[in-house]
Parts: sequence; C-alpha cells; structure tokens
Amino acid sequence: MTTNNYGIQNTGPGILRVVESAVGQSAVIHNYRPFAESATDLSRSGDGSIGILTILSEEMRAVLSVLRTGSGYRQQSNADGTVFHEAWLGSVRLVATQTLDRGQRSATLACQRLLDHCSPRLLVMVGIAGGIHDDVALGDVVVAEQLIYYDARKERSDGTRRRGQAHPISDRTARALNRFFTAAGEPARLPTADGGTFAVMRGPVGSGEAVVADHAHEIRSFLSAFNDKTLAVETEGGGLAQAFHEVASSRPELAGWLSVRGISDHADKAKDDSAHHLAAQHAAETLLMMVPYLVEIEEAA
Repeated sequence: MTTNNYGIQNTGPGILRVVESAVGQSAVIHNYRPFAESATDLSRSGDGSIGILTILSEEMRAVLSVLRTGSGYRQQSNADGTVFHEAWLGSVRLVATQTLDRGQRSATLACQRLLDHCSPRLLVMVGIAGGIHDDVALGDVVVAEQLIYYDARKERSDGTRRRGQAHPISDRTARALNRFFTAAGEPARLPTADGGTFAVMRGPVGSGEAVVADHAHEIRSFLSAFNDKTLAVETEGGGLAQAFHEVASSRPELAGWLSVRGISDHADKAKDDSAHHLAAQHAAETLLMMVPYLVEIEEAA
C-alpha cells in the first residue's frame, strides 16, 4: 500500500508565513527568518536591504500598509526634513520615502537621499502607471524589465524626432524576477480583497515628463514602435534608472533597481484618479510577495 503525505514540515529557526491558502501538491509557502523584536533592532549594524520610493501620498499609504505587516516599524527624519519609514520583514530591512514632487528630477534626488540614508541593496519604485497595452487591465501590476525614456528628442520644423533610451534592469534583478515568475506563474495571479484576482506581468515601461491622456498621442505610438510589448507609461521611473546608472560603479553594495506599478488608467481621455488607491495597493502587495525572491539579491552581495 502506498501512502502519500502532503503535510508541512518546518525545521530550524524561522516563522512560517502562509498567505491565503496552501493546499495541494503545488502549494507554495515562504519561510521567513525571525522578525526583529523591537524598533531598536532597526539600528543594528548592516546596510539596508530594500529602499522604496513613492511619488503620491496614496502610494505611500499603500506601502505603509505593507511595512506594518512586518516588525519594529518606525519613522525617521533627516536634517532637511525628508521622512523615512522603516520596518523589518523577516531578515529584510525595508526603508521607504516619498519624493518631494512628481517627475524625473525629484525622483533622482530622492534616490540619492535614500542611498545616503540606508545604503540599500536594491532600489524599488512602487506606484501607479497608465496601461497602453491590450494585455493590461485596471488594477493589474506591471514590473519593468526595462524603462524606455521617451523625452530625448529633436525638435524640427517638420515635427518631433524622438530618440528613445532603454534602461534595462540589472542581471541580478532579472534573475530575481525569473525566480518570482517561475514560482507564481506568468502572468502571476494574486488575490484581491473581494475574492477576485489581479495579474502581475513584466515587460518594458515608458517613462518621461509628459503625462499621456490621449489614446492617439504620438508618445504612445512611439513607445509601441520602439517595443511593441511596452505595457505602460509613467513619469518617474527614468529618474530611478538614471540614478542607478550613475552611482552603481561607486556603490558596489547596490545590486539593482526595480519599478512595480499598478495600472490606474489607460493613458487616454478617460484618465482620472478613481483607481489610484486600488492600483497603488496592488503594487504594494506585489512587492510584499516578491520580497522572498528579492532578498536573494541581498544575500548574494
């Protein structure tokens, strides 16, 4: 007689964290190492693991809901008044800050403040974006495997000639995404609060200073021609990618960057703020699910 045992065995130190359900032969469970016991543990020696950037206050509120599932949450301010929110999720220190303003320049400066504050292994931008591909729906999440900066251009009497610049993520970050999507499926389907699901997919994302709110706008046409798999468009990720490009050689601890964006609109005339909260929350929840795969970047450094 053959007996099959589909139970769970947890050995050694750690906390077994089961999200939703874990039933059947394909169930996936992540075993986090112990949480920090108190806020004082946040100042223990060692660099920060993941630095998080947000732009809108709705995005920061969504990220804070994730930080507060961890341990030892605290808030700090530096000399110029920049606020940093810190917590531990397992062995991973998460540090989040908000840019002073929208746009690429403010994002680049916020990256520098975050690097100076906690020397993170990975920079992650979490927020919202406009979907420009048929495969993305409101509330879905796109993870950039490259950012296409669309504002480099030449203005001529016969029109604008755009010169897109592609910024791919680092090889170590790409391997982390491979691990996540191998485990979760591609596209991944994550649960919503009302019992449904939203999709998480990766691909190119356009970034520039212009807010696109026209389905027929030439920026959308340019991005689709540059790469027909471009999923979304936003206005800050290019600053994140450029900041990493310029400091990576002088900061060997910095393994890469990532942009995780919830789809809040379709970059057309119907664009409004009604889905901002939903999109931001789904992006923050996606980051939470990715942490076990991203932590391997920190451990490899």
